[in-house]
Amino acid sequence: MPSEKVLLTGASGFIALEILYQLQELGQYQVRGTVRDASNEKKCKPVREVFPNPRYPLELVEADLSSDKGWEEAVKGVTYILHTASPFVMRVKHEDDLIVPAREGTLRVLRAAAKEPSVKRVILTSSCASIGYGHPDHKNERIYGPDDWSVPANVDAYTKSKTLAEKAAWDFVKDNKDHQFELCTINPALVVGEFRGSAGTSLNMMRDIVTGALPFVAPIGIGMVDVKDVGAAHILAMTKGVPGQRYILAADSAWFADIIAVCRAEFEPLGYTKIPSFQPPFWLVKLASFFVADAKSVVLTWGEKPMFDHSKTEQDLGLEFRDWKAAVIAAVHCLIRNGEIPATEGYKAKYPDLVKA
Repeated sequence: MPSEKVLLTGASGFIALEILYQLQELGQYQVRGTVRDASNEKKCKPVREVFPNPRYPLELVEADLSSDKGWEEAVKGVTYILHTASPFVMRVKHEDDLIVPAREGTLRVLRAAAKEPSVKRVILTSSCASIGYGHPDHKNERIYGPDDWSVPANVDAYTKSKTLAEKAAWDFVKDNKDHQFELCTINPALVVGEFRGSAGTSLNMMRDIVTGALPFVAPIGIGMVDVKDVGAAHILAMTKGVPGQRYILAADSAWFADIIAVCRAEFEPLGYTKIPSFQPPFWLVKLASFFVADAKSVVLTWGEKPMFDHSKTEQDLGLEFRDWKAAVIAAVHCLIRNGEIPATEGYKAKYPDLVKA
């Protein structure tokens, strides 16, 4: 019996590379990955080499979320689509610069899937950003589940884009009469952990904490999850997931101060002395929000630590979550090994074999 074919969109991404590794480790599926530019060796080399000697060679094809070109060919003959790709937006002057590409990119893939009879199931990578934010009745440490949706009118542009893109996907499946493929979404919190090629924007926070680029400690909480769990969840949702389900991936929620404390305990003794400790008053951050875009997001979520109910994920997929603290430490070590955080003399002395020459 021939193996089933999986389309993995955005194959060079942080999460996608972990999914690809786990798929090729299983050795049960032929994988076709999409990239924006197959001639970009810097992006494509980690994809081709993420798993040595896979049973089925990886097929790379070009397809961009901003264009219809390539998607009909990309979905041809595939049974499953794991849609992890996100639009590439360099400059954002208006929220629609994020929202429109996110929504239209998702719909572009779903339209192509709807025309291909072989497609049985689509797994869409969404986010906890579409679940636990902007609620007027928010109370600290409220628990959010798969039936909750973020309120677009009360959130920043990124959160709004993730919410509206996911809603558009569910509406498409409900309204599409031509080919009713099954849809599940994966809704991860902040994804951390060791990366296999691309560090991803979610690890920028770890880098900024350890290097001191993050100037202060804000009273904000966020869900946390290991990238290995995110990779496993996509594959489990593909094979075991219940159609129509949103699977929350958050091992736990932590205050920024908790994340910083983990980094300080592990890396300050090694010479990383710029880890932030300053806790500004709200009025100061509010003032900064008039001039700095990132400060606006801080103001919107000040004092909030949303908690997420992942029981459905454990029940349906059988996933046991890893420790988020260990994943934070692994992420920073990986960033140092790859030269994205400079290695201190203390680090070089303790881990001489891990530092690039």
